Amino acid sequence: KGQILILSPTRELAMQTGAEVRKFSKYLQNVKVAVVCGGESMPLQIRQLRSAQIIVGTPGRIMDHMRRRTLSLENLKTAVLDEADEMLNMGFIEDIQTILTQAPENRQTVLFSATMPPAILKITKEFQTDPQMITTDKGQKTVDNIAQFYCSIPSFDKTNALKLLLAYHRPKRALIFCNTKKAVNELCIQLRESG
Repeated sequence: KGQILILSPTRELAMQTGAEVRKFSKYLQNVKVAVVCGGESMPLQIRQLRSAQIIVGTPGRIMDHMRRRTLSLENLKTAVLDEADEMLNMGFIEDIQTILTQAPENRQTVLFSATMPPAILKITKEFQTDPQMITTDKGQKTVDNIAQFYCSIPSFDKTNALKLLLAYHRPKRALIFCNTKKAVNELCIQLRESG
């Protein structure tokens, strides 16, 4: 079984990331998430680690579990370094190097960082193969010819309003966000029925 490891600089960010990953994986079969960080029950973390495919944690607690042999990285497929510059500022560089050194060489390593200081670039050279850097421009629109609008609609009338907008504009493609799988299924049924 493959694993994904997400390293976060703080307990709070690890908890938040774990909660979001659980939301995304809620409807996926056999996908379990373990959040391992300080201030949480070690026996509970050990139980979660036994069945987890996605592990979110702070470098220090990940290293604790590696030392205790309650976490093995031998099946690791992807390592994600979230807020790598913050982990660097907090002094986790050696922990990150230790963790990545014990992971399989053929894994994917993804690094997210607001800044790219020399120490982060060193990590990319040491632990990534042919890395691609993707940057974003602050405050700029990604596409100038997209106009954004919103309508305030009572919740009981949202589907009817959406049908009217789609009928009026007749888009070739549309992207509609829903907050649950059930809402997606219901919307698809209603849109199919209305043609």
